[in-house]
Amino acid sequence: MKKWIPCNLTKSFEIKALYTAFAITFDNQFSFAGETHNFYEVICVLDGKIGIASDMNVYSVSGGRLVIHKPMEFHRIWSEEQTTPSIIIISFDAHTSIEIAGTVFELSEDEIREFCGIYRGISESCEIIMRRVTSVLPGCLPRLQLAVNNLENLLLGIIAGSRNRPSAESSSSACAVKYREIMKFLSDNVHARLTIEDVARACGMSTSGVKQIFRRYTGQGIMRYFRDLKLKSAITLLNSGCSVKETALRLGFADQNYFSTYFKRMTGKSPRAYISGN
Repeated sequence: MKKWIPCNLTKSFEIKALYTAFAITFDNQFSFAGETHNFYEVICVLDGKIGIASDMNVYSVSGGRLVIHKPMEFHRIWSEEQTTPSIIIISFDAHTSIEIAGTVFELSEDEIREFCGIYRGISESCEIIMRRVTSVLPGCLPRLQLAVNNLENLLLGIIAGSRNRPSAESSSSACAVKYREIMKFLSDNVHARLTIEDVARACGMSTSGVKQIFRRYTGQGIMRYFRDLKLKSAITLLNSGCSVKETALRLGFADQNYFSTYFKRMTGKSPRAYISGN
């Protein structure tokens, strides 16, 4: 008998769990405080215009575009230019072995219709309470799986063709430029123990100016964001094989117990459970 040798395939992008799925229209004064979470979030802008802060970049995003926020990527959203933007948000956990370059991507009319169909497939197949996907409705698993497969394929197509796909430019306003300067300083000094005075001095600003610009784009205090940035670096260090103690020390946490408590509060797992995969 002829021996057949299989060519085993591993998915480069696979959605493992859903967190939220909802469509909403904001009023023209809407502003959502920034957040960081350990799963993906995609925002399809159907109409109007939103502002997006994503890590150290600021974008103006009009209808017909998709925003992809990666795990542990800080992001914030608000209405822009007195519009009442209509958007769809789907968030999920995913295994991926490919790099997603970019944040904002232009969609074709067919892709927008496809994304809306994916959302309908998810929303009509699942129990959704307070925008959160809680369970699959009886008999709806095949339709849900089809919707999730379509979402994977749509995102793979966007990621694969991202170099040839128009995207939004980062804002070049004076405030946005200063914001990026602040964010870069924080990122470059994530292992240090910084104060607001240190940031203001390095960026040639007053402490009140730093606070004002930072809160304008993030909706939160700078020190809270800096702790979250340390958490993101902690995940990288833990994944590289660093111990919990070494990670805490390298990121400027004087107290290992405080680091472990903060890590668990933000990720839902202790550092040791995260390392072990439990």
